[in-house]
Amino acid sequence: MNKIQGTEDEELSVSSSGDKAQVGWLVSVQEKGEKLLRSLPNEVYDLKGGEESNNDPIFRFLKREVAVAIKLLNKVREDLKQLILMAKGETKSNNELREIAKNIFNDTVPKVWEMYPSLELNITEWILDLKNRINQLNIITKSDDYGKSNLWLGGLIFPEAYLTATRQSVAQEYSVSLDELVLSVELVKDIAEVEKNAFVLKGLCIEGAEWDYSNDKLIMTDNLFCQLPPFLLKWNIQKNTDLSKMFPIPVYLNNMRKNLLFSVYIKNDSVLSDSDWYQRGIALISWNKTYEYSSSK
Repeated sequence: MNKIQGTEDEELSVSSSGDKAQVGWLVSVQEKGEKLLRSLPNEVYDLKGGEESNNDPIFRFLKREVAVAIKLLNKVREDLKQLILMAKGETKSNNELREIAKNIFNDTVPKVWEMYPSLELNITEWILDLKNRINQLNIITKSDDYGKSNLWLGGLIFPEAYLTATRQSVAQEYSVSLDELVLSVELVKDIAEVEKNAFVLKGLCIEGAEWDYSNDKLIMTDNLFCQLPPFLLKWNIQKNTDLSKMFPIPVYLNNMRKNLLFSVYIKNDSVLSDSDWYQRGIALISWNKTYEYSSSK
């Protein structure tokens, strides 16, 4: 009804001029904006490194990732602050603030904040997701290995770029070309040591199958998906890798399966053939709503 009658814009102008008492929906926007602002971290820590660090592909990737996260967090925090002032009638409204106010009131994410693809989340879920992403970046920037031993892939703004960086890093380490490397996944219960060509990922789940850790093979399941513990993502030199018993699995950004990130090879010693697994629609999902981020491994 507000949209039909055009009363939202009138109420905004009234509230901004301070001629009348603050209207009800703006009170709701103010309270929600204050709550969201308190939920967000204050800053994204900058990534420090010398000239030698610039030769590290993963360091260069994180530098770009942090720069985008800083820009996004500053934008969201500043918009929320202006929104609160506008709702109080202490600053003039503009078209962008009006649109953000309507989004917050309707519990949707403003378009100007959507710098990375995600599922259709309400504003509270989106803010929590952003908070988790920034918390991870702040932990990674303080770690010695730049997250190599503990990284939530779905929590990166550009997960595809991270994969490229890991590939370049391994190729640089072993002095081989990028084309000689094959991407595989090693699922183990306990990760004792991380080799130079391996990276520990967490937060992924598998759809269409389950992993039998006792026998190291894929098994069928009636569950829609199974959350995986941290596992090893490895770049192997192709000539040293036997692909005859390896099954390629697509890795998607989320369960909508619109954004294919990459594909990995996984050991297939099960009784089912590759075509059987294809028919079951097996895939790895890097981000899902049910996963709760934690800095622990």
